[in-house]
Amino acid sequence: LLDAEPGVLTYPESWSPDGRFLVYREQDARSGRTDRDLWVHTVDGSRPPRRLLDLPSLEEAPRISPDGNWLAFASDLSGRYEIYVTSFPDPGRRYVVSLEGGTEPGWSPDGREVFYRNGNQMIAARIETTPQFQVVERVVLFSGRYSRWPFSSQYDMHPDGQRFAMIARPPEDRASRVVVVVNWVEELRQTLRRSAN
Repeated sequence: LLDAEPGVLTYPESWSPDGRFLVYREQDARSGRTDRDLWVHTVDGSRPPRRLLDLPSLEEAPRISPDGNWLAFASDLSGRYEIYVTSFPDPGRRYVVSLEGGTEPGWSPDGREVFYRNGNQMIAARIETTPQFQVVERVVLFSGRYSRWPFSSQYDMHPDGQRFAMIARPPEDRASRVVVVVNWVEELRQTLRRSAN
């Protein structure tokens, strides 16, 4: 499906609701470069794969909105990761959704909220798209020690729009315990001899 050049890694990320488009992240690892850009593949082949955004930054975790008209993504364009939204499939103006940092964007099933992570917090940004895109309100939904990864979302939302599936991380203060058994073959032999008698 994605025919990349040698040294270029592709990561499929988000399908459009109508199945016509696949947004993927491309990483150019040649000559020590680590560029990460978002590209779109038109499934019917009517257009060649094209770079969505030409920014001097890293773009990560693209998510197409439920109506297929918007794309949320994380970028370090400002010097730290923030969440942006632009029109889709043809990008236009970029709107900043997060405040004070954000990673791992996602959409509510009705497309009226953009979710994102900031540290241990899960935040919902309520949006309006007409007459133009704007963030109306940001609310911290919950906070907890869940798996985080800026390059791709580590959670998903239930279709009812009321629940999240998260990957929990163990408490930092939980001591790790490692048991090393040596001479286990000899111990097994002795156990078998005792049980035979």
